[in-house]
Amino acid sequence: MAGDPATRFATLPFGIDWSTKRREPAPATKIGIVMRTRDRPLLLPRAIASVTAQTLDDWHLVVVNHGGKPEPVEQAIADADPAPCGRIEVVHLDDGGGMERASNAGLERLDAEYVAVHDDDDTWLPTFLERTVEFLDDGAHQRFGAVVTHIVQRWERIDGEVIEHVIDNDLNGDDLHVDVQRLFGWNRFLPIGMLVRAAVFDVVGPFNERLEVIGDWEFNLRLAAVTDIGLIPEPLARYHLRAEGGAGSDLAYGNTITASVKRHLETDASVRAALLRRYLDADPSRLGLLVALSHDDEMARRLNERVRDVVEQIDWRTHHTGNRVNDAHDRVMAMERELPELRRQVAETHVMVARLHRALATLARPIRPLRVVRERWRLRQR
Repeated sequence: MAGDPATRFATLPFGIDWSTKRREPAPATKIGIVMRTRDRPLLLPRAIASVTAQTLDDWHLVVVNHGGKPEPVEQAIADADPAPCGRIEVVHLDDGGGMERASNAGLERLDAEYVAVHDDDDTWLPTFLERTVEFLDDGAHQRFGAVVTHIVQRWERIDGEVIEHVIDNDLNGDDLHVDVQRLFGWNRFLPIGMLVRAAVFDVVGPFNERLEVIGDWEFNLRLAAVTDIGLIPEPLARYHLRAEGGAGSDLAYGNTITASVKRHLETDASVRAALLRRYLDADPSRLGLLVALSHDDEMARRLNERVRDVVEQIDWRTHHTGNRVNDAHDRVMAMERELPELRRQVAETHVMVARLHRALATLARPIRPLRVVRERWRLRQR
């Protein structure tokens, strides 16, 4: 039986039909790319090369230097593939202003249908733009305001002027679609693996320049609040991280996620608090529900802490046992090294005993006849 129309659930798809949001007149280019950089002359040429090597070449790249030395940036662009160099421009922000200001400064220079943000230390596979544009151009995907891909997390180390590859990990390879609830937990879709419709910025606004870090995540939250996000389950982008201890862990070449963990945690808490306050502004009585729901969260947190303590104890005992095993192994190895010498000494002892035995046998031979004579003499005396 049909229900009251006023109580029926909405019909999929939810969100915005982006085919009705196309900008007029038509954009000058298909894809606009913002590349944020600051004092990374070793990495910037690699990032630019990952753009110029794309199989789809209808793009315009704006390199935004936010507070770094201008000469290395200009040189990196001059040394790039000469064929597409006319589609690369540079913007120097002498007073810096952070990554989000750099993003917005680049957006202001773009006239494109789609937008990507590409940091100076990350890379694309050659088909990234072709595959993501193909997805968003598909008429069946007009409800998606953006599309993301699987991302390879690549650890590397810088030794002098050489970038050494350490190991690759999947960053979001287990995702088959964009789960917004998982996005609430942490930013699973970094800029290097995302292509956004330019019309999205007319709805959600620019990047938040007040945030020194995690501005990409805060933007993604606003994006997910108004539109669906598509996913291409292929690793088409690489997110590069420098391993600690090498030259790449210094201030210039370090990643904010590894070099500024404390700042990330503080900003994360501030963003969550701001979103909560915005939610309560509409109806302060919602606080009671949140407090009630947080009881289970607190129990789960305490349980997690207990599990963590147990895991730490297991780790300590495993480490302690491992040390004892290593010590025992060292002793066995030392004994094995000493064994040939012991065998040699035993062999020499055997030789010496054999020689002594032969010498005693030689001495015993003259004594035996003397015993016989003595016995015979005793018999005669009787």
